[in-house]
Amino acid sequence: MKNQQSLLKERKSFVKKELPYLLLAEMYKDCRRSTRELGKKFGVSYHTVAKILAELESKYGLTYTLSIDEQRLGFTVGKVVTIRFKREKPTREILMKSLINSVYVQDAYSSNGDFDLLLYVVGLSPEAFCVWTIMLQAQLSDYGIKVKISDRDNYGFGFFPLRNSLLDLSQVISKAEKTILKLLNENSRMKLKELIKRSKMTQMQVVYTIKKLKKESLIRSFSALTQAPDKHIFIAYFYSMGWYRRNHVDLYLNFWREVLKEDFHAITSDYCLEADTHGAYYKIDICTFKDGEHLSKLGPEWRQKSYGPEKPIIRSASLTDTLIGKWPFHLDHYEGILTNVKAYEKSPEIYPFGGTWKAYMKGINLEKILDERREAKA
Repeated sequence: MKNQQSLLKERKSFVKKELPYLLLAEMYKDCRRSTRELGKKFGVSYHTVAKILAELESKYGLTYTLSIDEQRLGFTVGKVVTIRFKREKPTREILMKSLINSVYVQDAYSSNGDFDLLLYVVGLSPEAFCVWTIMLQAQLSDYGIKVKISDRDNYGFGFFPLRNSLLDLSQVISKAEKTILKLLNENSRMKLKELIKRSKMTQMQVVYTIKKLKKESLIRSFSALTQAPDKHIFIAYFYSMGWYRRNHVDLYLNFWREVLKEDFHAITSDYCLEADTHGAYYKIDICTFKDGEHLSKLGPEWRQKSYGPEKPIIRSASLTDTLIGKWPFHLDHYEGILTNVKAYEKSPEIYPFGGTWKAYMKGINLEKILDERREAKA
């Protein structure tokens, strides 16, 4: 009897203290998994899973959406834009008036710090983007606008969510594909029955279209983002290196070893988005921290300290408001980063990035190596 009571107590503790965070991580990876499937995985009823998800949706703004590859939509890679106002900062209303009618601005975040506005822009050709930038500068010229632009390369983890208005502009997917894509981007946990009803398509057509979009990697993942996390310090920072050293990989790994010590009993990760960029900056990180102590320990200051020998140039700002789009916040266990760290520690010479970097430092043709890897993946 005593043992049963102990087991019941442990089960209640697990459901209350562990399960919500495990479910958040599962939702980020694949939110189309059923409550029954998730209940079976964690040894609880599907009613328990459904109840916890409903609480997370209500309390923390858990929303279901898609991670979409904009290049598969036929667009050039997205632009990460920071704007600094040399004079007074425009009001929210003025900024919204300048940005809201542009279907190309997917996400716009107001900020305080080294920049006043962070934008993610998709859907413009290089020539059209130049025109768009000039027009934006003209609209906000009274405020002494200064713009810096970087092309987004690879996502390390996380993603900038895209708006449905952009999907309508794609010329490489069918009307049916656009319909399904927009419905799932609005709610990627939408049940099949509802998808059929709203799309006015047959079950076979809906299932086929979803499978095709996933197979062609246009849908990178069915994911979930949190719009009202329990952490209240939102930071975006960019950095570029003064110069690289031979031990660059070791600096990278030392940085992540510290971040990987994070306690994942929180609604969002400390680091929610990381992407390589080229242009004004080398990389972007978007983070959430529970207090100033954690910000100081693992934020831009830790990046500066970790990469100190390479003289990193860091520009950071606190994010204060979403003007357009959604926050990219989620709970991620950094599985890809953890795999890389373990692989390098086990065999540094064959670790993909480490091996490439060491080859480069020895004078081997880096571009040839990268081309060979791209061909192998294809």
